[in-house]
Amino acid sequence: AARNEMDFIMGEKVKFPCVPGHEIAGVVTEVGPEVTKFAVGDHIGVGWFVDTCRTCKSCTSGNENFCSKMTTTVAGKPSERATMPPNESGQLAGGFSNLFTVDERYAVKVPKSYPLEYAGPIMCGGITVFTPLKKYGVKAGTTVGIVGVGGLGVMGIKLAKALGAKVTAISRGTSKEEFARKCGAESYVATSSEESMKAAAGTLDLIINTVPRNHSAFTYEPLLKPKGMQVLVGPHEEMFASIMTMMMWGSRSNVGGSAVGTIAALQDLIDLADKEDIKSEIELVSVTELNKIFGQLSNSNDSGLRYVLKIKETLTPALESSYSAEPPKLGPPADKFSYPTVLKRVAVHNAHQVKRLIVG
Repeated sequence: AARNEMDFIMGEKVKFPCVPGHEIAGVVTEVGPEVTKFAVGDHIGVGWFVDTCRTCKSCTSGNENFCSKMTTTVAGKPSERATMPPNESGQLAGGFSNLFTVDERYAVKVPKSYPLEYAGPIMCGGITVFTPLKKYGVKAGTTVGIVGVGGLGVMGIKLAKALGAKVTAISRGTSKEEFARKCGAESYVATSSEESMKAAAGTLDLIINTVPRNHSAFTYEPLLKPKGMQVLVGPHEEMFASIMTMMMWGSRSNVGGSAVGTIAALQDLIDLADKEDIKSEIELVSVTELNKIFGQLSNSNDSGLRYVLKIKETLTPALESSYSAEPPKLGPPADKFSYPTVLKRVAVHNAHQVKRLIVG
């Protein structure tokens, strides 16, 4: 389960009934007559989107993740091809289900040597951090900082290390240092410590910022080498404000955003995870625990765990016909995106930049 998915389904973007779940791993039980990529019994993974237009330049160049007509796995609007039938609300149903239909173009083969319970978190969280690592050429000797030691951050640490990078975990305090080092971080920076920040100043080629809540990206700029790159993968107003400000002022470092990757990249990622034994920190839970987990994650993910639903074992016909539960006790809602607020944040950053120039 992911915080952004909770904000998505609890917000105004969906109609109920809604079936969430966009990190899906399972076993193929049936294939159509024209399917060539999969056979019954294969292990399969599905991520954030399940259809695109297939004709635009993004689609025809293998960059279907940029298609403007993308159909999302959760609450997506079915295309004219109607490959996947909608539910009674007219939307696609996600992966919190015991059966799922998908076009073979938008699924990947999961090696049978890789446990399915670890494959799910690869499908969105994994590819979200893998994409910028590959885009910016992370290799042996690259120094990479990962901001946030939650679900995405943990996977970012492990993937960067597998690619040969020297990894620094970055968080506000020191409470996550032991856990971050256990996951593969060689160094740790607590941004609340002036001494810690000074010691790491100018040491990083790339920062991947996984924090999904509004916060200033400028906090981490001193950690980058000149012309270093900070990539924000948790979309929020401050992300866009920081990008706009740094572009206007010609910052000593660069900043940008990133989203999910291509299907080809997702296949590369799951193959790499299998080869290098890269796994998220997970906890297997019953579907009856879902509301409790949503409540926990709506406040924070201090544990760094990804919670994986045991669909086959716990979503039984008896449970489907009789189960009821109290709604989740959610924390404060995510900050709603507002263009006027973005512009206000840009104005604040501009004023700060002007002050720096005047003061010297």
